[in-house]
Parts: sequence; structure tokens; C-alpha cells
Amino acid sequence: GDESPTHFMVKPLVEELLEIEKNPIDIVVEVCDREEKRSVTVFLFMAICDSPARSKLLNIKSFNGHYGCSICKIKTEWIRYNPNDISEKKKQIYPMITDVELRDSQE
Repeated sequence: GDESPTHFMVKPLVEELLEIEKNPIDIVVEVCDREEKRSVTVFLFMAICDSPARSKLLNIKSFNGHYGCSICKIKTEWIRYNPNDISEKKKQIYPMITDVELRDSQE
């Protein structure tokens, strides 16, 4: 299993949201001077996080991994802008591809 801090922080939230989805919360609300019982379900639509946390939440490679884009499946390449200068550090780039395969919601 994953023992990362992200796992320990997110797992209880996910478990609780799944429980609420199966068993909605019953509340009483006042509508036009009368009380009504309503069932409420909670869904998580968005999470705001930095790139390393996003890759852990989405279970994908880090932004600087070979397949680090969270939207598409383009594999990065490592290049030197000056191929004759071996002391120059390689740069990671996303090559220009027009026929891009996008990730689906299950990836």
C-alpha cells in the first residue's frame, strides 16, 4: 500500500465522501415557514494543489516524468539546445504533436 503523507490525508476524505454518496445525510430545512426533510449528498468537484500533489492525487507521474502531463499522453524528450556542448544540461520538452491521445477519466 501507499504510505505517503498524501495517502494518509486524502484517504479519510475519500472514504467519508463515498459513505455519504451511499448514505445521504438527512437534514431539516425551513421553506416558506415550514420544515422539510431533505437528503443531501456531497461530491468533490475540484481540488487545488501544486504539481507534485496533483500527480499524487491523480496517480500519474510527476510533471517532470516521461508522461507527466495530466491531460494528454505525450512522452517527453530530453534534449540539449546545443548538441555539441556536452557540459550543457539536458532540457525536458514536450514535442510538438498534432495527433494527441488524451487521457480519459479512468487514467
